[in-house]
Amino acid sequence: MVRRHVLRSLTRLTVLFTADVTTLFLLRAVIRGARDHFWLGGRVAVVLGELVPPGTYPPLQLLVAVVLGLAALGTYASGDFRRSVPRLSAGTAIGFALMFWGRVWTDFHPAALLGFLLTTASGALALSIARLGIDLTVARLRPSARARTLFVSSPGHGEQDVQAPMFRKHGELEILGFISTGTTREPGALAHVDDLVGTIYRHRVETLIISGAVDSDTFAAVVDFGTLAGCEVFSVPRLMHKGIVKPQLVWRRGIPLVQLTRPSLKGRQLFLKRCVDIVLSGTLVLLLAPLFAVIALLVRLDSPGPVFFRQDRAGYSGKRFRMLKFRTMGVDADARKQELAHLNHTADPRLFKIPNDPRVTRVGALLRKWSLDELPQLLNVLMGHMTLVGPRPFFESDMSSYEEHHFRRLGAKPGITGLWQVSGRSSVMDFEEVVRLDQEYINNWSPWMDLKILARTFPAVLRRTGAF
Repeated sequence: MVRRHVLRSLTRLTVLFTADVTTLFLLRAVIRGARDHFWLGGRVAVVLGELVPPGTYPPLQLLVAVVLGLAALGTYASGDFRRSVPRLSAGTAIGFALMFWGRVWTDFHPAALLGFLLTTASGALALSIARLGIDLTVARLRPSARARTLFVSSPGHGEQDVQAPMFRKHGELEILGFISTGTTREPGALAHVDDLVGTIYRHRVETLIISGAVDSDTFAAVVDFGTLAGCEVFSVPRLMHKGIVKPQLVWRRGIPLVQLTRPSLKGRQLFLKRCVDIVLSGTLVLLLAPLFAVIALLVRLDSPGPVFFRQDRAGYSGKRFRMLKFRTMGVDADARKQELAHLNHTADPRLFKIPNDPRVTRVGALLRKWSLDELPQLLNVLMGHMTLVGPRPFFESDMSSYEEHHFRRLGAKPGITGLWQVSGRSSVMDFEEVVRLDQEYINNWSPWMDLKILARTFPAVLRRTGAF
């Protein structure tokens, strides 16, 4: 029996290949039109004539080279690789480099190198946009195309697996429920593992996810019967739920091993982030200096007290730093915190949020409404205490109530914005969800993720999503 996931794989390969070929043909047509037919004017035609002379990229050879490059980087496989901008860019670069290599030895000049860089960047951008368009189109036109998914959960963890946000937000999975692996069937379970095959056929299951500390015999049986029934079978690393490890498949002399590493940003990543932080925060401080002055004056005129609110926070690796904000409350705000604890909107002292907080001043309410009170944190970024994008800063006063896995967020500098902020800010009421979002950022960091979060921050501020 050919199951839906097999047809889905064939469809995915066909659609991606067709989209890539079409995109490359269109890109080549645009370059030819601008160069040979003056679509963008005479000057552009002359420049393109120097950078990309006629005959530089024969169509058939170009298609074969780029498709091979994309295939080598795994962008036609299932999973996230097919939409990974770095992989799409690298695969495109490989394809264009194969075409460019001959010119290095026969007709090389500086303009040729510029032409190679221009066409590679254009191709990578066009292919990335095409892949994004495919995802958006499929999500809109074929919501029923999600894989029908069943968890095989360790005792006592089935409901937790089914409700886990990291699976619920996955647009490609339709979570049906879970199968229990204990001695008896758990409440809420679709079935017991002894009835695995029957459950697969009754519910037309296409994907099995083995989660938690399932014993070896049960694990082997699920893999055996699941694959025989035509299902895709996946396993979640046992420590993945708490963000303790980041798994990566490696090969050692033909033996597949799962390498488990502690999620944190590495030296090169930290250096790149620091360079971006210095350039962007320095530029913003200069551009926003007049706004800083106006806000400072309003804060001083509105209520007695200093312009800035300073508070000790825990930064990278737990190092203490003093975080800056424009003061939005009266000077007695900390003294009144305990008496207002019963108004905490989250009922969790580690996530202290009060709607219509009586301690907030008139100007403070306006600053909070538009997140302008956080602008001085650009100075923290310049000083190296914070970063533009990162986890939510730790309150030192709350650290005594933190559990072990909460401290893993110290694997990155705290940020002015992050996944938590663009996911609703004060609308996120579950502290564990805040921790999960921060850990997700550390686990999956890339320059592209930072750019996407920065791009989402400004609209989130304008919408005032969840701001108190």
